[in-house]
Amino acid sequence: ALPICGAEFNKFAEWLRNDNETAVFYITFRVADDPSLETIYIEPWDCSSFVLRAYNALASCGAVFNRSVAVNHTRWSLFSEPPIRLGTADEIFGLKGNQSLASDMMEFYAIFSRINRLGIM
Repeated sequence: ALPICGAEFNKFAEWLRNDNETAVFYITFRVADDPSLETIYIEPWDCSSFVLRAYNALASCGAVFNRSVAVNHTRWSLFSEPPIRLGTADEIFGLKGNQSLASDMMEFYAIFSRINRLGIM
């Protein structure tokens, strides 16, 4: 592995600031049409995807990595029909939001919280 110099680090720091300012939201799983992953509807935007984006950014700045070290991560994939837009956070959870949909969504994601407390995730 080769170290990067100050100019390369500054270029990476600019990428880092831009990535932080334009990051969407935290998505823990990929949504695809089937296990072949031929059609991916939603890519994960999580800690491991940040690390992979950062490695790619560092490489584009000139960093060279020790390829004998593997970066391992686990990724969940949900298989689904094409997603349907349900609305913005305000349209769902806001004062005039869809309270029934908001309740269903909270119940769905609560399952992941309960699984996590059991130590499964």
